[in-house]
Amino acid sequence: MLWGCVITGWLIACIVFLALVLIGFVRVGILISYAQDGFRVRARLGRLFIMIYPPKPGKDKKPKKTKARAEKDREPEKAGDFERFRALIKPALDSFGTFISGLRVDILSIDYTVASDDAAKTAMLYGFSAAGVGGVLPLLERIFVIKSKNIRITADFNRTTPVILFDMAISIPIWRVFKIGTLFMFEFIKNHIRTKKQSKVV
Repeated sequence: MLWGCVITGWLIACIVFLALVLIGFVRVGILISYAQDGFRVRARLGRLFIMIYPPKPGKDKKPKKTKARAEKDREPEKAGDFERFRALIKPALDSFGTFISGLRVDILSIDYTVASDDAAKTAMLYGFSAAGVGGVLPLLERIFVIKSKNIRITADFNRTTPVILFDMAISIPIWRVFKIGTLFMFEFIKNHIRTKKQSKVV
């Protein structure tokens, strides 16, 4: 009976651990697209996508506060301590660098048709655009892992207005977000304790 309970406990622990590992590899991210109908922003959780912008119609907006009420609700600001700010900003910058390096660009798609009311201007804009992409894209590939890219720049001398279609999807696994958050809290607490000790010595 005792061995049965022990085996059951270990089995449950293994199942929970495996579930946490699988959840950790689920990717979260954001998808940004631009077309003729405007911007669209969607959040991603695994294979689930949630529309963020444009907002769904029909939601009542909260009434704006009047100037007198806003001044009444406003609390007096307190001067910040520089040492406390430094203890916060250092781990934040370190965590931000780790966060950026952990991002993956799943999709980078740009379809840009250069056009204007003058043929010479269209040709010049086309040359600038192609040169700009040629200079920026290698830099992005050094910073991010780009899984899929499709960049197309063309010139249309029959049009008078340019057209651009843009899609970008960025994601990061949940385990890396948890790791970055844990390291940030650890570094923040460590710097906070160090700052307190230095202030006591002074």
